[in-house]
Amino acid sequence: MKLSFFGVAREVTGSCFLVEAANVRFLVDCGMVQGGREAPTRNRRPFEFDPASIDFVLLTHAHIDHSGLLPKLARWSCPASVDGFGLGSQVALGNILLSKLMGDK
Repeated sequence: MKLSFFGVAREVTGSCFLVEAANVRFLVDCGMVQGGREAPTRNRRPFEFDPASIDFVLLTHAHIDHSGLLPKLARWSCPASVDGFGLGSQVALGNILLSKLMGDK
């Protein structure tokens, strides 16, 4: 098993962990960096992993610092490959957040 950190290391925002094990690659969260002048620039940078290679996303909760880059992930890969797993209420909130961020009515 390999675990890579792409956010939250040495800070408290932008949660994003890549887990690779047994031919499965998934993210734990895909959050926006918040606060500071560099946040918008950091959120627009390309992912440090291949988004198309992600099998699913485990969303811990729907706060923007844990879910805010899901629309970007969906745009950079096949939207059908971005599935959320978690507690029912968190998945429901994540789906609402994702639909609003993606521009759905």
